[in-house]
Amino acid sequence: MLGNWEIRSQDHWTDRLAQWLDEAEAAHGPLDAWIVQREVLDPAQYAETWIRDGGTTMDRDPEAYAATYNAWLDDFASRDVQAIGFGMILLRKPVDGKRTLRRLEEITGTVQQPLGPVVARALDAHDWQAARTNAQLRNERLIYASDVTDERYFTPGSQDPNVIIIRQGGGYGRAVQATTALAGLLGACDGELTIGQILDAIASLFEVDPTELEDEVLPSVRGLITDGLLQY
Repeated sequence: MLGNWEIRSQDHWTDRLAQWLDEAEAAHGPLDAWIVQREVLDPAQYAETWIRDGGTTMDRDPEAYAATYNAWLDDFASRDVQAIGFGMILLRKPVDGKRTLRRLEEITGTVQQPLGPVVARALDAHDWQAARTNAQLRNERLIYASDVTDERYFTPGSQDPNVIIIRQGGGYGRAVQATTALAGLLGACDGELTIGQILDAIASLFEVDPTELEDEVLPSVRGLITDGLLQY
């Protein structure tokens, strides 16, 4: 669904949405939710949009326009509304009766249409990785998506990058800041080795504890799977 929501003073944009979801779960049981905020307007811009869409303009009827405009702003002020968010709301009953997905995020950049197939694949990928323990995930062979690029930024003269960005070419066009270990794992995901084999090799190379490295990297691996940067 497309939706919009009031953002009130002192509140983060996710606060009221999280409240809606909590109330829905309390009334109807577990609920998976994924909400993406795509745009934010201030109350004046929002009011102007709907007044114009309603056919009232300053040129045609300045008195009616002013009265309607002031009514909108007074209404927002009565609830201390500072902005209005626009975005997409996806709700579903959990696959196995237990909520595994509650994601509220802001993506304001360019996206590649159509998004329907992207969202469907993301839900499938989320369910796939959520159904696997870390031990099971270690035994999987994954492949990085064909539209993924690796961007590295160096201080002049430095041999090691200060910042590594894993960028997605399609879908939501995500940009993920990665550690050296995560970037190394992604680069080795060509379907030949399991995730566990790659992690063990990285731990040996960096001379770090394998268990600690797994705890650090696997949550990010799950995110890359859900978002389509890693494929199973």
